Amino acid sequence: MAKIEPDDDWYALGLLGQTIRASHSDFDTRTYGCVNLSTLVQSVPKLEYRQLGSGWVRLKK
Repeated sequence: MAKIEPDDDWYALGLLGQTIRASHSDFDTRTYGCVNLSTLVQSVPKLEYRQLGSGWVRLKK
């Protein structure tokens, strides 16, 4: 997540997805059994997700 400028310590989920796809064009959340990026992020124990208009993610403290 170092390539993305965070809003405080939260990262916009859409920007995270764009950054992942830019560096890994074959990235597909279905590879991990998830229908979308927000579902994938919510399944990672070290990440915290919140939905405020759009999705936001950060490393758990």
